[in-house]
Amino acid sequence: MSLLKQRIMDSAMRFFSEKGYVSTSIQDIANDCGIAKPSLYKFFSSKEDLLIEVYAFKIQDMYDQAEAIKANITLSPKDRFIRETLHQLEYFTELKFSIEENQVQSVQEKGKFISFCHCLRARQLNYYKDCLLTVYGGQIEACIWDLVAVYHGMMKEFTQFPNFVNQPLNLESAAIFIVARMEDMVVGILKTKLTPILQPSVIVEYVQHGLEGTPVPAAKNIEDLFRNLRSTVDELMVPITRKTELNEVAGLLQEETDKDQPKRMLIRTMLEFLQTQHELKNIVGQLDKLLG
Repeated sequence: MSLLKQRIMDSAMRFFSEKGYVSTSIQDIANDCGIAKPSLYKFFSSKEDLLIEVYAFKIQDMYDQAEAIKANITLSPKDRFIRETLHQLEYFTELKFSIEENQVQSVQEKGKFISFCHCLRARQLNYYKDCLLTVYGGQIEACIWDLVAVYHGMMKEFTQFPNFVNQPLNLESAAIFIVARMEDMVVGILKTKLTPILQPSVIVEYVQHGLEGTPVPAAKNIEDLFRNLRSTVDELMVPITRKTELNEVAGLLQEETDKDQPKRMLIRTMLEFLQTQHELKNIVGQLDKLLG
């Protein structure tokens, strides 16, 4: 990488952090680097391209360092997991501006950055999955995505919450705490043999699409939710007549949604009926959102 390109990226990172992406202009960055805008455009065709490359460079650096930690055979799997967790906490704490989904629209509604975010999230989930399988083994395979969700949630909150309360965080203590809690959860899940909440097939498909930079098509999501709805109804501890009733309504709902001109009021009525069975509220709620 040329020294000028590196200087542009360093300047962009600083401006995006201090002013925010939207408030930063290409002119700001060019002035900071002491160059004319046309010179900057020789390296980056747009501010969005600059943002993507800045993130891609930082994230690749994070993964390269993580690989070095993984390769350290002098550490036990648990100690490596703690080091990897600490490394990520340090990285995300240092990275002052985020690309959370609620901020993506301010970049561009349907731009390249959206695809980049899908790919970034998928890569991160895959990385977390590999970390957990490495330290806890194949015994957690069935519930791996539930554990990934919990780990991801803790990592996110421990890097963001201190900013809300304006209090610094002891990152090393946080890393040890997170790994200890994951160990507690693994022991608990294996002991109680809980049924996985997140269906592996659904998450794997989400990750595969994400690595390609695309979201899972809405139609495929809806199909998967209907399949999940029917299997959940079959597992309910309710009288046969109630199961039959719920299955019939679920079938009618799917038939109606497949029509070219579905009746919205009828769909709303059937969704509300299915939600009267509390075990189905989560699935039906997701269907409700996708059906609009």
